[in-house]
Amino acid sequence: MVKAYFHGLNVILKYNAKTINSLLEYFDGAENCWQANNNDLKASGYLRSDVLERFIHERADWKLEEEFARLAKENINFVTIGEKNYPSQLLSIADCPPMLYYLGDLNILNDEALKIAVVGSRKNTDYGSAMTERLASGLAEAGVTIISGLASGIDSIAHKAAIKLEKKTIAVLGCGVDVIYPLENKKLRDAIVNTGCIISEFPPETPPLSFHFPRRNRIISGLAQGVLVVEASINSGSLITAEYALEQGKDVFAVPGPVLNKQSVGCNKLIKQGAMLVETHQDILEEYQIFVATKIKLATSLTPEERAVIFALENGALGLEELLTTTGLTIEALLALLTMLELQGLIKKLAGSKYVSLQNI
Repeated sequence: MVKAYFHGLNVILKYNAKTINSLLEYFDGAENCWQANNNDLKASGYLRSDVLERFIHERADWKLEEEFARLAKENINFVTIGEKNYPSQLLSIADCPPMLYYLGDLNILNDEALKIAVVGSRKNTDYGSAMTERLASGLAEAGVTIISGLASGIDSIAHKAAIKLEKKTIAVLGCGVDVIYPLENKKLRDAIVNTGCIISEFPPETPPLSFHFPRRNRIISGLAQGVLVVEASINSGSLITAEYALEQGKDVFAVPGPVLNKQSVGCNKLIKQGAMLVETHQDILEEYQIFVATKIKLATSLTPEERAVIFALENGALGLEELLTTTGLTIEALLALLTMLELQGLIKKLAGSKYVSLQNI
């Protein structure tokens, strides 16, 4: 029943992590805090008069056992600070969440796998989509757990890349774990619950209010060893995640983009400020001394056109004219494919505008 006190505190005190953590320390636990008399609560100095009045009033009507049973009936679990399965990475971040609600396998948060957060714009470009899928797929295939925020755009693409490979992924929400947001991500959300974990510091039924998302970003970066920003405008929330990562001593990676594209401004700025420029997933793996041999897999992730280019280069380097003849592609399509395959680390451009498969080097 001690956990029930955490839930009551979190709901009534509006998931204010700083205040709740201060009260937990002052009263030496959630149960003592909940049962403290009005004078002791006031003497703590952590509750404004209006908040104190609301807490006292709502606490009197709060049904601890009924609320706890309701969560259990809805299969919503939660872990509290101090429990051994609370994610240890979060203990060192500022205003760590006193509790986390979750659906799925919480053990993923504490396992030994490298965890990389992949974040970016909700208004992603085709380039951003392609790079996210390739980078997240490469990382997931190498055993990296992908963390993101289940938002539209880059977040969703990153989660889907892991799910497609039946690999682990963690979604950190800016609403209750029982709230479907965005609505088009219902199937993706369900898939993550089955193969990964969805977490939130916000109580069930909490709506996705705009100010929730910046604060949830500290948890995204807090769980990860590094944060990869794929696309971000200058005012993107992804840059907030990167800022949290820097404050937390985490690594920041960024994908460069066209200088005239506003969705690349944030990433290019991060690179100028010292973020590691990322072209392939191996750039990140090597940073953590995870060396994965380059294996060209004619997998489902490659399009027929990409496979045609790879096949053409199997027997040695070819120039543009030879590739055009061999593949039957237009020059525009071929140049675009060559760029993407080179960024993915599957081919390399040589002197004289010739290209070679990396397995032939």
